[in-house]
Amino acid sequence: MANWRGTARSNYFRVKDEATFLAWVKARNIQVWTRPQTDTFAIAPTAHNDAEGGWPTTLPNVDEPANLVLGLTDHLKEGEIAILVGVGAEKQAYVSGNATAVNHRGDVVAVDLDGIYELVADRMGVKSDSLSRVEG
Repeated sequence: MANWRGTARSNYFRVKDEATFLAWVKARNIQVWTRPQTDTFAIAPTAHNDAEGGWPTTLPNVDEPANLVLGLTDHLKEGEIAILVGVGAEKQAYVSGNATAVNHRGDVVAVDLDGIYELVADRMGVKSDSLSRVEG
């Protein structure tokens, strides 16, 4: 059995308090890029997390949820939207991916690559279970 390996990152967004935000992401094994000329930040998981390159689900060294998406709401400036994208695969047999957007109010929109089957069924007039899956 192979392990799932992924990669992930976000768009650039503005935060309310840079020091508080940077401490928050550090506690979650998340790396940060900055664009000083725009006061924006982008984030990505480090190689040292519980998710093999995907977004961490627990805090390092403790069994506590990372609460990454909803935790971002406390840091985003009004009007800002953080978009977190992640993709990965177990060998090349099981490819997966998703994107989640969250704004400063905690509104969340999420899409998953597996949603393509229902979308195709709806728009092309076929049954989703008649489509072969992208897997093994």
